[in-house]
Amino acid sequence: MSESFHKTLNNWLKDQFGTGLHARGFAIQNLPEDTKAKALQSLSPQEQTQWQDFSDLHKRREQWLLARLAAKICYTDSLQDQGTRPSLSQIEIIKNQSGKPFLQINKKPLATALSITHTDEYVVAATSQNTNKFGIDLEIKTRPIGDWIGRAFSRKESQMLKDCSPTQLLRCWTAKEAASKAFGTGLHGRWHAWQVAEFDSDQIIIKFEDHEFKVRTLETEAFLFSVCGE
Repeated sequence: MSESFHKTLNNWLKDQFGTGLHARGFAIQNLPEDTKAKALQSLSPQEQTQWQDFSDLHKRREQWLLARLAAKICYTDSLQDQGTRPSLSQIEIIKNQSGKPFLQINKKPLATALSITHTDEYVVAATSQNTNKFGIDLEIKTRPIGDWIGRAFSRKESQMLKDCSPTQLLRCWTAKEAASKAFGTGLHGRWHAWQVAEFDSDQIIIKFEDHEFKVRTLETEAFLFSVCGE
């Protein structure tokens, strides 16, 4: 991912949510050797063991590796005005029982919230010091929507979104993903339980049970990047 994209993304995050949010992404395909080397050096001893347990052909291998590098860079960037920073290998990415990732140092959880998203081609991590209810999702705008997008929405949602373009439907999908990550569970196949309640150019309101989430989306020429930062 280009530096211009990172600049656009982080400026947008600051404009929409204030200071305290940082994001970083990497392209998975044609991964430069120096980037891979840096990512491997960033792993803690426990993460090194996890990395070695991956099959060389495991399709998630590079996603997993680059997600950790991106997340650790985000966290250390957030400390730029706070003096000494930990080394990347001191920081660990752990998941709770629901699968939500969090940061820890010396087995002590950090207050900074973390969310990770990926496509087949890219991985992005973002951290927030503003809230624990924080989730992100990324989609490539050229992703073929096919039949799956129709199954992603309930009958009620489909009626409300019937005049939406493919890009607008993808935006709604990323909003569901971001909201469910902010809640701490992810969608886990419960697509219709997370309902698009309101949709306009500024934000999307997602409802789940008795919870309501506001999601904002950055649209670039190539990407849709949604953030739920309640």
